[in-house]
Amino acid sequence: MSSEVRITLQENDIKKAIESVVTGPNKELVAEALFENLMESSSIEVEAFIKAVLGVIPELKYSLGQEVVVNKSSIGAWGFNEEVMEQKGMLKDGKIKAIIVRTSRYGRSPYKIKYDY
Repeated sequence: MSSEVRITLQENDIKKAIESVVTGPNKELVAEALFENLMESSSIEVEAFIKAVLGVIPELKYSLGQEVVVNKSSIGAWGFNEEVMEQKGMLKDGKIKAIIVRTSRYGRSPYKIKYDY
């Protein structure tokens, strides 16, 4: 059973974390640029960055090339032709067969899927 741990950080803590991993001749400028852009990002992006700095590697449930079944409601449905997809066996009971074509441990969406019809 896994549990969740919440950490509260001040902006200065995040700035120090960035500075600790940046190297090179312009490290102060690079750290400042990363910090400023990160502060304009969503909390998801900040969380992902801090996890990486701390060495936390998120576990992915699915892997590249794996066939999955996804709820239709989880995917933007504007491009669906549900009738054709049902005829081809791709859509059944509101679920779509798809293949994982990209994974991202630290991105906004951990998976990119592909489904053909």
